[in-house]
Amino acid sequence: MDPVPGVPVIVDQFLTGASILRASSSIVLNISEGYGRISKKDQRRFYSFAFGSTREVQSILDIIDEQRLDLIKTADNVAACLYCLLYPKK
Repeated sequence: MDPVPGVPVIVDQFLTGASILRASSSIVLNISEGYGRISKKDQRRFYSFAFGSTREVQSILDIIDEQRLDLIKTADNVAACLYCLLYPKK
């Protein structure tokens, strides 16, 4: 990844790492909270938040242009599972 002009590389790496940690933590926490909800509407709301955080992680991985195929595949699998929770087949 090319450094952001005017931002020291170490700061840029820290912010990117903090962003991916925050977003990935949000995925797990929102899935857990959604699972604990009784109503389907509440569950879907938290699964939707988790899906959004998953897309954020995928975007961060694109931005940093890491060729970590294991992380990309894991994020894709999480997104697919959340999609199925949000839009179940009838």
